[in-house]
Amino acid sequence: MGYVEAPNLFIKDAHGKKFAYREVGKKTNMPLILLTHLSANLDNWDPKIVDGLARKFWVIAFDGQGVGLSGGSTPKKILEMANETVSFIQALGLNKVHILGLSMGGMVAQEIVLSHPKLVEKLVLVGTGPKGGQGIGRV
Repeated sequence: MGYVEAPNLFIKDAHGKKFAYREVGKKTNMPLILLTHLSANLDNWDPKIVDGLARKFWVIAFDGQGVGLSGGSTPKKILEMANETVSFIQALGLNKVHILGLSMGGMVAQEIVLSHPKLVEKLVLVGTGPKGGQGIGRV
């Protein structure tokens, strides 16, 4: 089953926050968590890219709080988004993941690595920048 056909799934974290997500690929591998760009939801991932990644990885994409089919309200700070992402990962019962962060998702991913370094096996940053990076405040 490809990303387009994958059903929307739902899970609640330890605080009762609801997250929508999709997963594709064999669950035998360490999961690859996808963190997307500003104002994107599950439907903004290119299915060809996700399906390509799913040939090698168990891929999990999700909507953060206040986005798409997830509940709650959108956090105002990247650190808060990182904490909610970790909470989502823990709700899935995962202890170690790969992360691919696209644009703002890359900023969230960097915060996760700083605050929970043992959670992340490998990190891929795409089209993103560091906190305080030149010009990043104009995003």
